[in-house]
Amino acid sequence: MKLAAIAREVAADVASGAARVVTFALLAALIAGGLSLVDVLAIRALVAEARDFRASGAATLILTAEGRIDGDACRALGAIDGVVAAGASRQRPEGLSADALPHAPITVYETTPGFGGVLDASAPGTAVAGEVAEAIGAREGDRVSTAEGPLWVGGIVPPQAEGSRAGLGWSVFLETTGRAPFDECWVLAWPPSDVVRGLLMATAEQGHEAPRLGQLNTSLGSGFDGTAQLEARITSAVPAVAFVALAALGVVSVRLRRLALASDLHAGARRRDIAAIVHAQALCWLAPALLLTLGLTALAVAPEAYGDRMALLTVGARVALASLAGGITGVGAGVATIREHQLLRYFRDR
Repeated sequence: MKLAAIAREVAADVASGAARVVTFALLAALIAGGLSLVDVLAIRALVAEARDFRASGAATLILTAEGRIDGDACRALGAIDGVVAAGASRQRPEGLSADALPHAPITVYETTPGFGGVLDASAPGTAVAGEVAEAIGAREGDRVSTAEGPLWVGGIVPPQAEGSRAGLGWSVFLETTGRAPFDECWVLAWPPSDVVRGLLMATAEQGHEAPRLGQLNTSLGSGFDGTAQLEARITSAVPAVAFVALAALGVVSVRLRRLALASDLHAGARRRDIAAIVHAQALCWLAPALLLTLGLTALAVAPEAYGDRMALLTVGARVALASLAGGITGVGAGVATIREHQLLRYFRDR
């Protein structure tokens, strides 16, 4: 059978409703789209959990060794793969009095340049805790009058970045280039890494007391293994389920027409021509179903950041491809089961 004849046969069956394109398109969309959404939403929950872990300060490691932290070595950790930002700090004995709040001295931490990045400050330079900025009416780039002279506000530290450390929300972080040792080395590593922990320990000089390693926030646990949780999620088998479900649907779509197909075989039609027609008709309901699946996935991931959105769209595309492969496989299997000599049985069972 020529290609034009196959196309005419496909068009005729689709137009007459014999191929049940609308019915199977809706069923395929319901199955593939539903499975894709289930998997995407499960992964979105993991992404949100990871985002909360990092934003809360749980991913920020702090090595404490009073007067024994090498500021340059600590700051150099920021160049390591997986480290978002790193910096050393020490608390200044005297606070800072802003002219707007002369009777409420602000805790001052002297830090290495770039320390604000560890606290997710909105911009580089002198970082000001969000509570302080709100109290004195300061914004990013403002000049604040203090008893020590003008203070230029580089970035604002969001409240959630303060972790569980008491008093951190009423602080400013002044960058210094001095060579004096620091008391703490802070590292924001994502994802958390044992390698970073080991390198962090090397920033402290030897002393009578061992350095203390901890987290800025311990309320969410000591670590977050996103890769392990992603692989262990209950929806990881969704593509396989989609393949099997669409394969079954493909078989059903052929078996419902077994009488007509067996009649065509009896009339002398070649099986390969029938297979080509049925597969082309299957594509007529698979294509819109899979486009709808991708559309639903795109809507579900729209609120995510660009990088997360692209990764989640890949999840939806994987389900769509598995569904397509399953549907085509099922249709092929269905055609293979049609037997010309069973025409009378098909007629009785209709």
